[in-house]
Amino acid sequence: IFKGYLRRVQAQARAEGPIEWAADQAIEGGIGWFRIRTDYAVESPEQPDDAVLDQELRLDRIANNLTVYDDPAASKPTRSDALFKFVTEDLSKDEFKSRWPKADVQGIEDFCATGDMKGWADKDNIRIAEYWRVTYSDEYWVKTGQGIQKVSAFPEGMNPRDGRIVRRPKVEGFKITATEILERWDWIGSRIPLIPIIGEELNVDGKTIVRGVIQEGMDAQRMINYTYSGAVEIFALGP
Repeated sequence: IFKGYLRRVQAQARAEGPIEWAADQAIEGGIGWFRIRTDYAVESPEQPDDAVLDQELRLDRIANNLTVYDDPAASKPTRSDALFKFVTEDLSKDEFKSRWPKADVQGIEDFCATGDMKGWADKDNIRIAEYWRVTYSDEYWVKTGQGIQKVSAFPEGMNPRDGRIVRRPKVEGFKITATEILERWDWIGSRIPLIPIIGEELNVDGKTIVRGVIQEGMDAQRMINYTYSGAVEIFALGP
C-alpha cells in the first residue's frame, strides 16, 4: 500500500517536475531542492462530507536553490539529520499586508534600518522566512516480565541491555519576519520535508563544498575568453 501511494505521489508531481528541476540545479550549481507538503485532496468541494478534510502528500519545486539555508552540521546525503532549515521569500508590501494584516510592518522597517539587517525590508519588499526545526524528547523503554514498557526513568540496578533510550523527534514550522512569528504549525513527519539533490560533494578542510559540472570548466572557459579578447584587440589595433 505504501509503495503504491508513493508511486501515486510521484506520478502526480510528474507534470511540474520538481525532482527534475532540482536535479538540473544540482548539475548547474551543485545543489537543488524540492519539498514535500500536504494539501487537501478535494480543491473545491461541492458539498460538505468527510472527504472535505482529507489531505494528501504533494511534491513541489523550490525555484531558487539559493533561498534554502541548511544546517551546516548535517552530513547525510539527504540532509535528513538537519536540526533546522530556512527558506526565504521576498514579498511586495501590498501582498504581505494582505496575507498578514496584523503584522507589525513599521517594527520590521525600524529594525532593518539599523546595522546590516537591510535585506529583510526595503522600500517595496519585505522578506519572510520559512523556519523549520527538529527537537527531541527522550523516552525510556525497559524490558520487564510483562514485555517492553515505557517508564519515566530507568530503575536502579537494571541490566543496561534491558533498556533503551528512544529519541522522539518533533518537527515544527514557522513563518517569520525579522521581528515576529507570523504562523506556526506542527509537521506530522519525523524529518524536515525539504529534500536536496546534490551534485559532487567535497570536504575541504572540514568544510562541505558542492559543485556541478560547470565549475570545473570555468577556468578553461576563461582562458578561451582571454584568447579571443586578445585576438580581437590585436585586429582592432591593426591598420
